[in-house]
Amino acid sequence: MRPAIPVEAAVPCALAAAVALVYASTLAAPVFGDDRHFVEGAPVFLAAFPDFMRSLFSRDYFIHTGEGTYQPLVTLFHYVTHGHPVVYRACGLVVHAVNACLIHRLALRLKAAPASAILAAMLFAMFPAHAELLIMSSFKGNLFALAFALSSLLCWAAAVETGSGRAVGGAFVFFVLALASKETGILIPGLLAGYSLLFARRRFPDLQRRAGLGFALVSACYLLWRLRILEHGIDPPAPHSPSLLFGWYLKTLAWPHPVCRERLAPQGAGWHAFTVLFLASAWASRRRPGILFGLMLLALGLMPFIYRAQAYMDSPVADRYLYLAAAGFVLSAAFAARARAAKAALAATALAWGGLTAQRNVLYRDVRALYEQTVVCAPRHFKAWGVLAEHQLGAGELAAAQASARTAVTLNPYYPGGLMIWALSSFRLGDYDQARDAVRLELALFPSEMARLRLADLEKYPTARR
Repeated sequence: MRPAIPVEAAVPCALAAAVALVYASTLAAPVFGDDRHFVEGAPVFLAAFPDFMRSLFSRDYFIHTGEGTYQPLVTLFHYVTHGHPVVYRACGLVVHAVNACLIHRLALRLKAAPASAILAAMLFAMFPAHAELLIMSSFKGNLFALAFALSSLLCWAAAVETGSGRAVGGAFVFFVLALASKETGILIPGLLAGYSLLFARRRFPDLQRRAGLGFALVSACYLLWRLRILEHGIDPPAPHSPSLLFGWYLKTLAWPHPVCRERLAPQGAGWHAFTVLFLASAWASRRRPGILFGLMLLALGLMPFIYRAQAYMDSPVADRYLYLAAAGFVLSAAFAARARAAKAALAATALAWGGLTAQRNVLYRDVRALYEQTVVCAPRHFKAWGVLAEHQLGAGELAAAQASARTAVTLNPYYPGGLMIWALSSFRLGDYDQARDAVRLELALFPSEMARLRLADLEKYPTARR
């Protein structure tokens, strides 16, 4: 008889198989959205490799790449893989499966029961709100950042348990890689400090103190480079309540339905109740370090996206911003589920999430169907209507494109794409009055000689009889 495969060796295989089963259908999906501009069509990828590398680490990184966040490692990855969507999407699925395995190892390191550790990893692998991030390679920095953050944390845990200098070095290396992947890597020192406080307060204090100074120095150098040396724009003032946004994210973590491509900022005081509930849960779990550490990871994972919400006026909240926070959420849930019935409920949830995610992923194979669903779940989001109008125009459905574009402009008159499609679809329909209205609005909001010439040309066409 063949020897039985150890459970710990079988878990990574099971997680990889689950990710492949749920996400295999997305590998052949068309390239759309940000991937068209920042992966397939980015001008920086046309440069020779030496010139590309110089721009990657120059103070003009944002100018050369057009990126909104500092992620040179991701930009390098796309330089190598752009033009091959199956390759860069498959790599994303591999990293996601690795992250699920790292969560399993972290849960075991935090003294979770084996069944709880597996549940945490499976819940994370199947979480429905991950679909957008895993299909859109532009958001791959979140994948890399979490992989390096968890690796750094596991190295740190080994260091404070054994006093190993090599493990401390590994934590530093993964920290630097996380910083090169996504700005959220700056949270890692806080994560390590939280682990030390909860699980290793008195272990090797001299080593922790020296290493902490090293992490502080690296963080200071990174912040100096990112905030003072790199050329970047000025963020507008934040119009959203942090407590409101935090409450919305908490609700979406606990109930990720409906999954939606675009989101609007939450409104109403009721969202604050979720924030209050979170604080109460943290206080109630103060003697249960596993739950408390998961809640800390959840909060740290959301902080950058709540802070940056003012810079994303069209997407102040989004499913993809939940990736780091979801790791903390599933850890807390797994530690909280001590009874057998609770574990069974989590297993059923993971199974249900897997089904929802697989069903959702089918939509990404038809971008128009995806945005038809988006305008249902986010009917007041101008970009959703604008992208739908673009696909309707491409299909020759001029009346539908005109109506969708007008809706987009009504929701946000400063949306150039909506104005353009409204004018073009109206012109092709022979509705010259609406075409003129669209160009007049464009000229009022975005004055240009080109718009003035288009309006002058449209004035030659007849006016509809009243």
